[in-house]
Amino acid sequence: MIKELMESLGYKQSNFSNKLREDNFSEKELLRIAEVLNCNYDSAFTMKDTGEKI
Repeated sequence: MIKELMESLGYKQSNFSNKLREDNFSEKELLRIAEVLNCNYDSAFTMKDTGEKI
């Protein structure tokens, strides 16, 4: 599945492997990954003291 995702996103294997290893994806890239996987990407700030998502 990783290989298919990488190809769908147009990454070369070494670049994609580095991004995975370093956990270094931009929000734009994460949104594109969600689109390819047919899922939602949700990003939120969570208050440390209350756990409330804002």
